[in-house]
Amino acid sequence: MQSLAISWIDGYGAASFTVAAKSSPDDFMLKPQEFYEMPDGLWYPHGRVLWTDGHAESISDFNHYAGLSIIELMSSTQRRVRVEARKAGVTRLRAYQIGRYVSTSARGFHRSRIEGDFLMHPRREWQTERANWSKSNAGEFQRVEELLDKMRKSHELMIAALTSRS
Repeated sequence: MQSLAISWIDGYGAASFTVAAKSSPDDFMLKPQEFYEMPDGLWYPHGRVLWTDGHAESISDFNHYAGLSIIELMSSTQRRVRVEARKAGVTRLRAYQIGRYVSTSARGFHRSRIEGDFLMHPRREWQTERANWSKSNAGEFQRVEELLDKMRKSHELMIAALTSRS
């Protein structure tokens, strides 16, 4: 994604302007990208190719499903924080703001905002593929499950902390 933002503030005194340029050279995704539906109803980009050591490299099934599982957990946690905050009586906006503390760095998009010929993987479809892979790779997937279990426990503590003082 590329963007250009222009803004100004009307003020007193002599007219002036400032030009600033920002970039994130490490923040890019290689094509082809695919989108995966997550528990929050948004679709997250997740490719099977990463840039490493000056060239593109395919990731293993283990890393693919581990990455999806982590995004799934983060998406679910963020959604749950918002629900718990709303139950505690905060406004929708404040619940959204509180949920940002536990968001993933990946950006989710509403399906209507994704244009082009991207492969789209509905949640149940990719979860079934992950379940089939995990059956034939039980030892590897056990490592993912152990990681996710530790994350779930810490997320429970975060949810309690974030929603108790909302």
